[in-house]
Amino acid sequence: MSEAPKFIFECQKTGRCCYLRDPIKIYDIDLARWWTDGSFGTVFPHLKLHLTEALVPNEIKIEKTILQENEKRPDEDKFDSVCPLLNRDTKECTIYSTRPITCKAFPLGYNGENFIIRDLECPGIDKGIMTTERLKTVRTAAKREYTSNNRTMTLLPAIHSLIMKELTELAMKEAEAQKRTDISDSE
Repeated sequence: MSEAPKFIFECQKTGRCCYLRDPIKIYDIDLARWWTDGSFGTVFPHLKLHLTEALVPNEIKIEKTILQENEKRPDEDKFDSVCPLLNRDTKECTIYSTRPITCKAFPLGYNGENFIIRDLECPGIDKGIMTTERLKTVRTAAKREYTSNNRTMTLLPAIHSLIMKELTELAMKEAEAQKRTDISDSE
């Protein structure tokens, strides 16, 4: 019986994942870390809340920036957008030390039972030396992403409901105040 090959990965700093991946999902763990470490202001302009058809939030993402024709990477015609936090000259993340948990885990993922490789064409796969400690770090990030995804997807609708409740109460108070003003003006 052959043993499953060990996951070996070392980022090659091509920036490929910052171009090819869908907009990066953001979780509660990322927002809390950015608020605490002071980088929230850097990331905030690029965040977008995605809503379901019922206008209930179901995810937060870092929206990618559309590239201009003269910006397209010469090695890949299919690149038409990029993570706005990528330094295009150095091909390094501008918030690398506090990057999203999904980026810390990439290209490894976790589905609740098994670890999976999310991008088999990632140039860093089977490159470098994967120490036990590095493997543990990436696996921990993948598991944290999985649990954070579940927790965030549970929290977003509840937070949305609280905000909508507060906005409705404020609108009702404002309408009542306006009604009182209209009545006193007509007298």
